[in-house]
Amino acid sequence: MNLRNLLFLLALTMLSGCGCTDDVTLDYQLTDFEKSLIPFDSDTEVEFITDDQVIIKALNTEKTIEIMDLNFSDDESCMSTLIEIHENELIFESEGKQFGYRVAKNHGNSSNIGATDGIISYGAGETNTENLEERLTNISTDGFEFNNVIVLNSIDNSTFIVCKANRGIEFIKNSDGSYLKRVE
Repeated sequence: MNLRNLLFLLALTMLSGCGCTDDVTLDYQLTDFEKSLIPFDSDTEVEFITDDQVIIKALNTEKTIEIMDLNFSDDESCMSTLIEIHENELIFESEGKQFGYRVAKNHGNSSNIGATDGIISYGAGETNTENLEERLTNISTDGFEFNNVIVLNSIDNSTFIVCKANRGIEFIKNSDGSYLKRVE
């Protein structure tokens, strides 16, 4: 085999062996319902009432929307997995409390919702579902009825947060028995 044929075979191998013939993108987007769990397109002041009947002002920050690529490898993978994430914060400046609130898709198109106050993390338990609407429930606590809500429990179940579509965080139950309830 002469050098010219060898170079031709080498070039042919390099050209046919590199790159992808079928780029694949898995794009996991939140449903309209899931997007409605964080409805704040701008900073929004809201009021909560304490168990002592004191009105406290809070700020729901404008939600941030991120499309994250889950593929972090350095190989020349032809597959890309994109997930949608919505986040915002509920800030009680006078109380020195702040809650991060997040709704996201995960790999495999499962949905996730959670919150944290920086110390305690809250979650909806098993969320192996493609639509958080399946997690809707009714709850009665401290003389209040909440219908069609998602309940986020702390890991030790000593505290919880109630979330509602088109309103965000509605109710926060603290481990000492006190609470904050959003005013209509």
